[in-house]
Amino acid sequence: MVSSQLASLVKENTFHLCASFLQCLCCNDTSLCCFSWLSLSKLALGIASVSTASIEATENDVLKAKSQIIDPDFGTDIVPCGFVKDMPIDEALGEVSFLLELTTPACLINDVFELRTNEVVSMLPWVKSVKVTMSAQPARPVFAGELPRGLQTISNIVEVSSHKGGVEKSTATVNLAYTLAGMSTRVGIFDADTYSPSLPAMVSPEHRLLEMNPEKRTIIPTKYLGVKLVSFGFTGQGRAVMQGTMVFGVINQLLTTAEWGELDYLVINIT
Repeated sequence: MVSSQLASLVKENTFHLCASFLQCLCCNDTSLCCFSWLSLSKLALGIASVSTASIEATENDVLKAKSQIIDPDFGTDIVPCGFVKDMPIDEALGEVSFLLELTTPACLINDVFELRTNEVVSMLPWVKSVKVTMSAQPARPVFAGELPRGLQTISNIVEVSSHKGGVEKSTATVNLAYTLAGMSTRVGIFDADTYSPSLPAMVSPEHRLLEMNPEKRTIIPTKYLGVKLVSFGFTGQGRAVMQGTMVFGVINQLLTTAEWGELDYLVINIT
């Protein structure tokens, strides 16, 4: 209603301005023309300020609604956490769209966030439709640039270890990795056991031998159900009894020269 009234005022004042300007050309009287220009300028500035204020008020309403949603990890609402991105609003059509960008793609309450944001924004009286797009942008390690090239594109490295054997570390590693993969994340498994690698016994990839990229001098991981796999057991060497320095060299080569690519999680089974 306000917008239509303002549009009508602009139309009337523009006509008055044109008539006054023609009169000025005839009588050489510029006072009325200048007054009309000034009036129209003030009106235009008023329209711009009202429009800007309306947009800001609408955005504030949406953000205030979203502030009801608390992130359990940070202990505060999702607005100051910076999760809300790209929020185009069409108040006339009652449409609100926004991107909710979390810090991990494997967030356990991802669906809860999506449902709650849809609910609270839909409760605004002028909102008719809400579109929520879920995304994740994991934080990069502070010293990512100092990591070996093969590890620089991995967002999170998870170590599964124990101070004793026979406690099902391999089982926990595989279960964890495939649970994460089931949450639409990119996952890799690295088996750091050279004495008795168990990963080949727990998964059955189509290609059971690692391949080399002769041009890049890198290792191409094998895959099973979308998860990248690297293990000494996939080198075709079987078990090996080596000295500590040799073990370190083999593990370092397998881990850092593998073509992991972009991964959300690399789960490492430590012997």
